[in-house]
Amino acid sequence: SGKDIAVIKFESDKYIPALTFADSETLSAGSFVLAIGSPYGAQLYGTATFGIVSFPKRYIDEEVSNKMIVNEYIQHDAAINSGNSGGPLVNMKGEIVGINTMKIAFSGEWNEGIGFSIPSNVIKEFINENVK
Repeated sequence: SGKDIAVIKFESDKYIPALTFADSETLSAGSFVLAIGSPYGAQLYGTATFGIVSFPKRYIDEEVSNKMIVNEYIQHDAAINSGNSGGPLVNMKGEIVGINTMKIAFSGEWNEGIGFSIPSNVIKEFINENVK
């Protein structure tokens, strides 16, 4: 599998509210989203950027372990900076529709507005298959 997903379980004496997963199939081009993360390190944790979904199901060929596979992503224009990877992409109800994973950038060029997130339905399927 070429999914950039890790599941971590922890205990805390402090209450930590959890976000719920939405159905990523409900996204359409033009849906509003927020990307939340910690760009450039912990000092800027909780940074949010706003954008729209450009393409709710973008399939990208990628090489993983010397094999070509096709992964599904949500393409959006919410700014994704170093450190945002792993943060949630949320809809306007505050539900997770994806996990931010990458952006397209070409060396020497400034390209904004081409970010990608793993869809929540792909994440839920991964968890159901791999977490006991």
